[in-house]
Amino acid sequence: MSASTPSASTASERRTLTWEEYGVVPVPQRKPLLTPEEEQEKLKQRKAEM
Repeated sequence: MSASTPSASTASERRTLTWEEYGVVPVPQRKPLLTPEEEQEKLKQRKAEM
């Protein structure tokens, strides 16, 4: 029984890590909270640099 408790705790910790690394954190970071106007300005700046 003592062997099942540590495995469960590691599994929960691993789950939180996977959730944060997989879908919870990268998704909001990928989609910037910018207005369409700001995004257009960024695109214009990128085009100007190119």
